[in-house]
Amino acid sequence: RAAWLDAASGLGNAIEVRLGDGVLHGRFEGLDEDGALLLRMADGTLQPVHAGEVFALEGENAAGN
Repeated sequence: RAAWLDAASGLGNAIEVRLGDGVLHGRFEGLDEDGALLLRMADGTLQPVHAGEVFALEGENAAGN
């Protein structure tokens, strides 16, 4: 996990996660102990994401910023 985070690109950046039943927007905060992507939502909550397509977003409009 630590090695992956050291090599990760985009920590703290706005991302979009496309799920089978919707789309989430937030900031990429890291990985939890189970390997789920941690997404900081606009309301400040941390949402673990176990599967989905992840896309970098341009600008500051993700997560309500």
